[in-house]
Amino acid sequence: MEGLSNIPYSERKKVSFFCKTCAQMKDRRMSYRNMVGNKATEPLHTLHMDSTDRLTVNVIDDATAYKGCVIVKSLKEVPGKIRTLLKQLSLQISSYKVRRIRTDGGIEFINNVVSKLCLDLGLVFQSSNVESQEENGVLNGPTKL
Repeated sequence: MEGLSNIPYSERKKVSFFCKTCAQMKDRRMSYRNMVGNKATEPLHTLHMDSTDRLTVNVIDDATAYKGCVIVKSLKEVPGKIRTLLKQLSLQISSYKVRRIRTDGGIEFINNVVSKLCLDLGLVFQSSNVESQEENGVLNGPTKL
């Protein structure tokens, strides 16, 4: 922007300096107001999972809003507890099948063990941004188990 200092401010104000990239970079967050999501219509199709600081893994069914909780002693136990939960659900409710697991991008879910588990069971694994409450779905809202 050399040379602009020689032009008086009153004249500079009249010239449109619109930089599309600059305008886009000032956006801090994506707008979720008009976004349309794909909510599951059958039970157990999509399970939202998130761990809390109290060493629990909260699970919410997307279609029915049924809430459950799995207690863990450490974050290393999370993949094993997920496997056990999925086996229990498939044995107890044989008419419906879990097809998708949706979590935030926490380290307890984003690892090779959980990826291999989903691959072995034929599940779609979806993760979202860690700090984005809108993307993390129903678990980051007020959930009382």
